[in-house]
Amino acid sequence: MDSRIEQLRRAAGAIIRVQLDVDVPTEPPDELGMLGRDLVELGQALGRRLEQMRSLAACGRRGARRPPGWASRSSSAWWRRTAGRST
Repeated sequence: MDSRIEQLRRAAGAIIRVQLDVDVPTEPPDELGMLGRDLVELGQALGRRLEQMRSLAACGRRGARRPPGWASRSSSAWWRRTAGRST
């Protein structure tokens, strides 16, 4: 059995535990290497999303408004539907 399979399994477990600085085998450029690169990308995307969440939480703690572009499409659609109504 290819030893990279166990390394990839451990890396996936680390990503689940939000330990994003794990070594992931990405070479050679075969199917397992591609899977390793995908795990690296997944960890990076998760890291970016966590940073966005931390930033948003910090804004909330300071009582600040959301940064531009953070409104979800559903909340924007709700605002357009209700903007002309009086309460």
